Amino acid sequence: MFYQFREQLKMRGCYAGIVLKTHLNPVKETKLIFNYEGDPQWQTICEAGANIFFDYFKWVAKGELIVDIENIDWMPADSNNLIILYATIEALGKDLDIVIPNLSFHRDSESFIFPECRILTV
Repeated sequence: MFYQFREQLKMRGCYAGIVLKTHLNPVKETKLIFNYEGDPQWQTICEAGANIFFDYFKWVAKGELIVDIENIDWMPADSNNLIILYATIEALGKDLDIVIPNLSFHRDSESFIFPECRILTV
């Protein structure tokens, strides 16, 4: 799956493209397996994004979640750790069809919103 986050804010751009695959094994133990093949500079933040997504995932699903990030498309002036982090979490939610209520980017305040993961139990 290819996910793209792209926003234009005044004279600044925000951009991240993520190529990933996910697989859910229906086993009793709920755990995350993370594999990364993209640009090394984004590995740590993508892994953090996968772990944050997994915090949400555990509230709504069970099993072994395998995340393979194959590539990160980025631009030097338009990509940073927060943009890649948000895009990783959003991409995983879209690929697994898990809606995280209120996970969003607010254009007016130029802010990312990351809701507390226990919101998914409501």
